[in-house]
Amino acid sequence: MRVESRTDNRLRISGDVYVEAATCADGRASNMRPENPLTIGDNWYPQFDDSKYSWYFRSTGATYREGRVQCDVKQHVWEPEAGDFGDKSSEGSINFECSAEPVTRSWLPQPTLRLTGTATMAGTGFDLQAFKTAPYYRGCLLEVDVMEDREWVGSVDRDRGKPLSFTSVYSNSGIQFDIIVDETGISEERDLTLTEIRQLLDSHQSTVPEESNKWRLWLLVGSELKRYSTLGIMFDDKEPYREGVSLFFDPELPDTPNISESARGTKLGETPLAFLRTAVHEIGHGFNLYHPKADEHGVPVGKTIMNQTSDIMRAASASNPFPSVATFAFHDHNKTSLIHSPDPQVKPRWKRFGYGHGEVGSGPATPSDLTYDRDTPKDRELKLNLSLPSTVCPGELAIADVSVENPTEESKQVTSALNITEDYLDLYVRDPDGTQTNPRNVVIFCTDRQTTNLAPGERLTGRVQLLFTNQGFTFDRPGPYKLWAELDLGDRSLKSEPTDVLVHSPLSEDSLDLSTFGLDEDVGRSIAVGDIGTETGGEDKLRSLAEDFTDTDLGTAAAIILSNAYSRDVRDIRGGRVTRDSDRDTMNYFLELSAQDRSAFETMRVATAVTPPGEKDAPILDNLMDCFDTQNRFDEEEIGEARDVLADFQTDSDHDTDDN
Repeated sequence: MRVESRTDNRLRISGDVYVEAATCADGRASNMRPENPLTIGDNWYPQFDDSKYSWYFRSTGATYREGRVQCDVKQHVWEPEAGDFGDKSSEGSINFECSAEPVTRSWLPQPTLRLTGTATMAGTGFDLQAFKTAPYYRGCLLEVDVMEDREWVGSVDRDRGKPLSFTSVYSNSGIQFDIIVDETGISEERDLTLTEIRQLLDSHQSTVPEESNKWRLWLLVGSELKRYSTLGIMFDDKEPYREGVSLFFDPELPDTPNISESARGTKLGETPLAFLRTAVHEIGHGFNLYHPKADEHGVPVGKTIMNQTSDIMRAASASNPFPSVATFAFHDHNKTSLIHSPDPQVKPRWKRFGYGHGEVGSGPATPSDLTYDRDTPKDRELKLNLSLPSTVCPGELAIADVSVENPTEESKQVTSALNITEDYLDLYVRDPDGTQTNPRNVVIFCTDRQTTNLAPGERLTGRVQLLFTNQGFTFDRPGPYKLWAELDLGDRSLKSEPTDVLVHSPLSEDSLDLSTFGLDEDVGRSIAVGDIGTETGGEDKLRSLAEDFTDTDLGTAAAIILSNAYSRDVRDIRGGRVTRDSDRDTMNYFLELSAQDRSAFETMRVATAVTPPGEKDAPILDNLMDCFDTQNRFDEEEIGEARDVLADFQTDSDHDTDDN
């Protein structure tokens, strides 16, 4: 249970209830300390196995007077088989009296407060006894591993020598961290690929046993993603979700007047304040926090922790430059989520990123006093278009073409990150039941802010795969769907007209086979990540798709991913070995299959939809253009169309640095 006394003189109370068998002869629960709790100094945090989770409650009104707490609460019941909160909820009340003097118990690490009282939930009464175990609301371990010649910056001096630390920023928001810097000599490698980063994170958990119930996160301080200014990354494609992030030391900050003179053109890791802000921000994603601009509750864009760096830089000036301009605190909305959102939403390694936001899952709604009116003005000059196939089958690779068009007579600067990875483009999907979701990629990138100038009459188009996202399979059952897009332009936004997609059952044996492959999670993850990884589960299925469905987008995507995967070695950076050798024959085999029954435009369109934005120079892209040039069946006009698709994907940034 968490009891927050807010600065506005209100109480907010919430709690997560785990159920264990009675341990006393008379059927009562024991007051003894839970087995192996998370202990940080003299503070400890009862943390239980997820399978014992039963229900969550939150106050709807609470008061404290003369040592007594009274509050009305709403209970939300967890359904273990569904792995979600169900529709069942109940009203209740809690009444507590606080002990006048600290009490001691043999199993308590220090004298502490005791609450005794009663509760009524769904008409059933309970006697309650609670002991305060920590001055914070939640506790978490953080393991940090560091690549050679980089360092972990956990604290800095700010404002006349006043210390500012990672732990203090979180403790001010109710989260106590215990940080262990474990490895500091991971072999230095530059130009890391997504698969190599994933391998590093997968092997980046040596200080806590896998079976432990303790809340924990991992953070890797690495060099940089292959030839792309990425500040951080989090994978969320498979369980356990939200278990760790990679933070990159080497990306350079812009050399512009709104950046502190000492930080201009320097590496992120060599600017301690900027590095620390990015680390706190990235770990915030591990707790399932969104960027304000992407939060459905209208959280205002500003300078607090979860804002993207580009938005903070926009607020910076020569007199108040970045990173000093940044606020090292969470917005009230984010802070309240850290303290009061249910465990499945906040606890690392439980529900996937996005759970509890909007209609993702059936979790409790955000308190009404934590919704805002962001009121971003709409752009009236540019035009945003969203195009999708009018009909698809479940499991079919649907690609959304998202274009921003400049119909004016003046050049316009626009966001060029037309993807669902970097959080400037939002896609919304309303399924046949009327449920609305906001799908994102399963890899959360922290990248440069991508902008470009559109000349009068010019159009920029991005391609987005919608087979598999952080919501799972987008079109997994028949019925009518409605989709629309919104694009953040910084100080204004664009919204497309809605488009309808009818999902129908497969109409042939081939369509049924394709649908079966497409609804396989190994295939879905490979399409979403753009790589086969080092696990063998999905590769055979991708091979079958590439060889047997050469005239479909899904088959083409499978061939493209396989060809790209075998175009380069995959290194185990920690182990100092190659885990998958490049294979030129295999690369060329699938390269030719990818274009065998498709036009150059169709093939490149699929390639740019399944290649992550962090790999704009992926070998497959140049290899495809070489393939088109050397095959006689592609004419110059067709090759030119493919080159235009690639140019849109590789649009250069005007380099306004951002993090995710």
